[in-house]
Amino acid sequence: MAATPPPASATPTRRNTVLRLPGDPSPSDNGVSGGHNTTAEKTHDTAAHTRQAQEHRDIRVNHAGEYGAVVIAQGAIDGYKKRPSASAEHINVLNDMLEEERRHYRLFAGLRQQRGVRPSMLLPLWHLIGYTSGYLSGRAGMATTMALTHAVEDNIANHYAEQLSRLTETNAESGATPPAHGADTVLAGADTVLGGADTVLVGANTVLVGADTVLVGADTDLADADTVLAGADTVLVGADTALAGADTVLADADTVLAGADTVLADADTVLADADTVLADADTVLADADTVLVNAVADCLADERHHRDTAQENGSTTTPLFQPIYHLAGWGVRQAIRVAKKI
Repeated sequence: MAATPPPASATPTRRNTVLRLPGDPSPSDNGVSGGHNTTAEKTHDTAAHTRQAQEHRDIRVNHAGEYGAVVIAQGAIDGYKKRPSASAEHINVLNDMLEEERRHYRLFAGLRQQRGVRPSMLLPLWHLIGYTSGYLSGRAGMATTMALTHAVEDNIANHYAEQLSRLTETNAESGATPPAHGADTVLAGADTVLGGADTVLVGANTVLVGADTVLVGADTDLADADTVLAGADTVLVGADTALAGADTVLADADTVLAGADTVLADADTVLADADTVLADADTVLADADTVLVNAVADCLADERHHRDTAQENGSTTTPLFQPIYHLAGWGVRQAIRVAKKI
């Protein structure tokens, strides 16, 4: 009597799970076989990629803009100090603005490095134009310096206000909520969660390998049962003992197969846990996006304060205010447009 082979459903199907984040290339792009993506998954990946590209443009533009603001402020201080009538009070006002612009620059420089965003290739040009215009305004006097500051800060504030409105709307649509911790903590949390996902998936693969080993053992036991039963057919002496042994082997095989089913069930649970971890990773990354929102909101408040300070220090008193305002405003808008692309 030949032993009945185990049903096909008892053979485990290895899940080829590939750890991917929103915006990563699809498996077909990098040669990794990860199964068929559903339409919803493809749509999610496309939306995430578009969102990441827009975020990179925002960070690059803000980084370039704050760099330009720093060199304008430094140029203004250097030019104003050369005036015989320069006052310590005015120099202190300009130094305070410079320090805040440096803080803004460091903020976006850190975000640029954390997110892997390339800087604008025209930074040397922004340095030349920014420092020269700041220096010349400083040489012309405090009123002219404040007129330039007023124009630049007003246009940058408008840029940040538009960007903040769009980012807030985008985060609301994606369900992101403001984090209760800093950018470094959020990004570190994302790394930890993704590391946990790797560990869980490795554990799942280990469990499935164990299931394969158990089933191979079951096949071996069944082959032994066939041999015992064949011996029972040809050997009359000890037939009862051989058949009893065959029954025991078959019972053991059933036990092994039942154990394999349990192992496979455990593997499904582990993979389900991995899916949960990946979902948590998406949430953490969405929280990380709100760090950019907070940075833009912080800079927007400071730029408006600088504009008001410039007005308080006589920005509108110079006859050159309107020409400077329109010319500098046009320059800032063109720099923002170009920095998005280059």
